[in-house]
Amino acid sequence: MNTKCNGRYIIVNGKITPEPDLIKWALWFEKAENRVLKHTEIGTKIYGNDDEPDGPKYLVSTVFLGLDHNPLGTAPVLWETMTFEYIQPRIVLGRIIIREPVAEFCERCSGNFEQAEAMHEKICTKVVASEKEVAKT
Repeated sequence: MNTKCNGRYIIVNGKITPEPDLIKWALWFEKAENRVLKHTEIGTKIYGNDDEPDGPKYLVSTVFLGLDHNPLGTAPVLWETMTFEYIQPRIVLGRIIIREPVAEFCERCSGNFEQAEAMHEKICTKVVASEKEVAKT
């Protein structure tokens, strides 16, 4: 971990930059457009008995974490790709839940934009392949 910035990073002019000032980091981080690299929806979800699609089945999301998630202190881990399966909405602890994570399609990576984009595409490919396997059965 970069101790000079306490593991905090932001993106300035397309470059990942250490940010030692907690307030500057928090103000930058609160804007979602700064953090989302890519969202991809895959598949079709059917909830009812009418066989009509109700929306996508999965959301693959790659985001900039802004904090180093590498406990070993080597290259910072700053990107995460997660896959969520859309579900029928339900209320849990007063919140409406519309999707749940799919653990087998989640990864973290260190590095740069190119590696994060490659990881996103890799996970999308895995999800599509998994859907094709399910369709065969």
